[in-house]
Amino acid sequence: MRRIALAAVLAAGIAVTASGCASTGDGGDENVLTVVSWKSEDTNDADMKTINDLFRKEHPEIKLEYTWVDNPDWLTYNNPRFAAGTAADVLMLDRVKMIAFASQGFLADLSDQPWVDRQMDDLTPFNQYDGKTYQFNAENIPLGLYANMDLLAQAGIDEVPQTWPEFIDALETLKAAGIPGFSVPNKGGWMGEQIALELAATHVPAGWVEDYDAGDASFTGTWDPVVDAFKELFAKDLVDPALSLGLDPNVDAMPEFQAGKWAFMVQGAWSLTNILENAQFEVTLNAFPGGPAGSEPKAFNFVGSGWGINAAAKNPDAARTYLDFLASPEIATIFLEAEAGFSTLKDVPSPSNEASKPIEDSFAAGNVTPSVAQMLNDPDAEFDLIKGVENIFLNPTAPASDTTSLLNSLVEPTQLK
Repeated sequence: MRRIALAAVLAAGIAVTASGCASTGDGGDENVLTVVSWKSEDTNDADMKTINDLFRKEHPEIKLEYTWVDNPDWLTYNNPRFAAGTAADVLMLDRVKMIAFASQGFLADLSDQPWVDRQMDDLTPFNQYDGKTYQFNAENIPLGLYANMDLLAQAGIDEVPQTWPEFIDALETLKAAGIPGFSVPNKGGWMGEQIALELAATHVPAGWVEDYDAGDASFTGTWDPVVDAFKELFAKDLVDPALSLGLDPNVDAMPEFQAGKWAFMVQGAWSLTNILENAQFEVTLNAFPGGPAGSEPKAFNFVGSGWGINAAAKNPDAARTYLDFLASPEIATIFLEAEAGFSTLKDVPSPSNEASKPIEDSFAAGNVTPSVAQMLNDPDAEFDLIKGVENIFLNPTAPASDTTSLLNSLVEPTQLK
């Protein structure tokens, strides 16, 4: 859920051992394939235990050693190992980490791999650096509005709101009925940023990112509707900004939503399986209703985790075999179903779920936009946006220009190749 600033990648450091990590098998045995990931086999994140067991069965000649490293520790674990020449053969990546490592020459060029032409064309910029492909992108993850349909029905609300005015009306109706409406846990800043990005999906015009990167646009004016929408939640006492800053999205909000205590919550589709297993009510995942009256909600997607190969891999052939295996239709489907994600491959259909059908329909209709945080040519964009959006919670009555001016000073695009 969290990504680390690029500065942490580039900083020199002393090799550290991440707690709870298994051996990476750096002994050089040509039959050993070392893989490091923030998806754990022990908890079977993304069904990786199933996937790896299938790989071991299909390729008994390869000894797969799979290491879990928690995402917050990712760069402090891997960066010194790259410097020392002891990094794993295969590494889980995202766009920021891919650019950081590829720009330093740490990743192998995978442009000639058979799965490259099978990946969807619009994902090419997320998998390339300097015109070369360095990662297999495994998932396209929607983030949206989870709705407790039972609580909505108790308040006399027949359907999930489709626009921002309808959403505000629904929250006011829930409040009048004594039903908690919108859970906005912003400890750490991630949730506030996601909601801001969901609002930006509707309010920020196409082409703004490119203009901002080129120095021809700013947050001021363009992002005012995003800030004003947040302020409306606070001004109408529909969300308590001070309370939100003390609540964690996973520790606090997720258990409460699953227990049926809130009508709405923003989260990624990766939480859907867990919610469906634990919730005793009807739940749906919907495109966020951030637009004006008469508009259609836009699905918002985060181009998720991928896989790359160490340029100095001790077992490069086995590493490529592993990526080919992950990109096969059967295995890609297992991963996507576990993550409730959308496919990145032209020949692999996205899994469908009745609970996520509303957001699937938005995707199918083309009402979708990628995360601005991933599109900006500021490797620290997510961290910068978190800091900027947090200002709304800290100063909920301040004019929108205070926040947009702060964002202008924080988000600094670079000329990435």
